Order: sequence, then structure tokens, then C-alpha cells
Amino acid sequence: MKKLFLLAIASTGLFVACTPENNPLVLSDQEAAQSLAYSIAEDQNGVLAQFSDAINYVDSTGVCAFSGDSSIHKKSKDGASSIFDYNLNYIFNRTCNGDNPANFTLTADGSGFYDASKMSATDNVGLQLSIAGLSDAADFYSVNASYTRVGTFKSKILSFLGFENDIKLNLFNIKLNKASEKAFAGTGTCKIVSNPTVGKTIYFNASITFIGQRTSFIKINGKTFLFDLVTGEIIQ
Repeated sequence: MKKLFLLAIASTGLFVACTPENNPLVLSDQEAAQSLAYSIAEDQNGVLAQFSDAINYVDSTGVCAFSGDSSIHKKSKDGASSIFDYNLNYIFNRTCNGDNPANFTLTADGSGFYDASKMSATDNVGLQLSIAGLSDAADFYSVNASYTRVGTFKSKILSFLGFENDIKLNLFNIKLNKASEKAFAGTGTCKIVSNPTVGKTIYFNASITFIGQRTSFIKINGKTFLFDLVTGEIIQ
């Protein structure tokens, strides 16, 4: 009887250790959500930072219809608590209806790294976006985009787990305030494929809802995480 009791305890302990939140070989929902949040946030040169770059090109020439390209080096400010360093290539185009701007498109690719409080990464990024609402009569910009971030990540949350991450993010009708260029509405979907350096491949499906006040929700595996759109830090 005593042997059976000890065996039951050992089996229970093994079961607990193998749950995603406790097994260092399996990426947790929180870590997956955090990698997505950083891929969106401005301070980690996420997709919203590329939105700001695109807006800078929207009225950059003085003629209505134009196209161009640019290569830039983006780096965090000296002394910043979170650091990033990326080289990016942009190709952009603006079309017009007569003398009125109609649509702006931009593609981007590049590579670099970020190091934030809960995660670091060395990755490649890719972006395709279109911006409507360019006329003076429009109250806000409306952005649709697809974004990828693929590379080697290091978690600082649970077990300092290293993993390969493939993030594919689609954003729909993201509304940007024309004065602040901040997102205040819109939705998104995301697929994440994570391969821990030891362990098994994990697949995540996520949804994103922008709610203004510089915050957004990520829903992943039935769990909801609120995060800061500037810092990328999960708030709750």
C-alpha cells in the first residue's frame, strides 16, 4: 500500500511538471503572448513602429502620386531600458484620384535584435501594408497589413527558455489618429509556430483587439492578455 501511495505521488508530480506553464521544455501561453506583444510594440521596433515610418513617407514629396525606396538604420535611444537595433529596406508607392491621394502601399524587410525586460530576440522582419484615409477630409488613417517576425528568441519569464519563433500577423482596419499616429481601433489574427531548443514544436493561434488608450488585448488559447502598445509589456 505504501509503495502504491508513493507511486501515485510520483505520477501526480510528473503530470504537473508536464503542463505547459511548468515544463521548461514547452513554451507557455504567456511567453507566446509576450513574443507577439513585442512584435507589435513601438519600443521594440514592432509593426507599429513601421506604421509610423510609413506615415512619414505618405506626404514626403510634394507631388500627389509617387513611388520610392529607402534603407534605414533604426536604433533605440541611448539609455533606454529596452534596446533594439534594426536595418530595414522600404519600397513605397502612393496613388491618386486626380489631385486627391487615394492609397499608399509599403513593403519592408530587414533584420536586427531587441532586448526587453521579459524577452530578447534576433530576428528577420517582413511587412506589407496599405493605408487609406489620406485625404484631408478623412478623420483617421486606416491600415491593413501582414507582418512576419522570424528568429531566435530568449524568454526571461519562466525558465530562460530559448526557442525559434515564426510569427505571422494580419491586421485589419487599424485606425490611426492623424495627430498622434497612435492606433485606437482595429483587429488582428496571428499564427505562431515555436520550436524550443529542447522540447517539441508548439502551435498558437491568437487574436488581437486594439482598444485605444495605448493598450490592446491578445487572446491566445482562451486566455486574454492586456499589453502596452508602446513598451510591449503585458499588463495583466
